[in-house]
Amino acid sequence: GIRNWDVKLLRSFRMAEKVSLSLAVDFLNATNHTNFTAPVTDPTNANFGRVTAQLGLARVIQFTGRLQF
Repeated sequence: GIRNWDVKLLRSFRMAEKVSLSLAVDFLNATNHTNFTAPVTDPTNANFGRVTAQLGLARVIQFTGRLQF
């Protein structure tokens, strides 16, 4: 199975009566867990039985802001 935890932290601030600011931080693959592909199953391949690749990306952190008025 593939393990991939995505986490989002969100905070909203009221700036005025009709103005608000929302700040968010997204952690994609927050645990930075490596997910490997299946081993090579072709017996004529020099890499037979080896895992040669991984799925997905390493941890990604994304900051966002939203101003509503």
